[in-house]
Amino acid sequence: PYHVVVAANFPHGFSDSAARKLISISQSGPRCGVFTLLSIDTDQKLPHEFRIQPLLDDSVHLQWVDNRLVWKYPLFEKLPLELDRIPDPAMRG
Repeated sequence: PYHVVVAANFPHGFSDSAARKLISISQSGPRCGVFTLLSIDTDQKLPHEFRIQPLLDDSVHLQWVDNRLVWKYPLFEKLPLELDRIPDPAMRG
């Protein structure tokens, strides 16, 4: 079984301690079946002395560039990325 820890708009609402715990989970969790899924609000100030690079080092991540998401992971950067469109409201039932 896999478990996913999801955090939206990181670092909004994260204390210094919670941010450090998140790094610990992201680094040691995968070997235990625990993965992190984050959206990062780059307009928010990071917690004091927090370095975001450890979260990004071993991650596969997407970045919003020129009104679209692009891969920011060396093995995937040349692959096209196309997200599904939201279904027409009439089709959603």
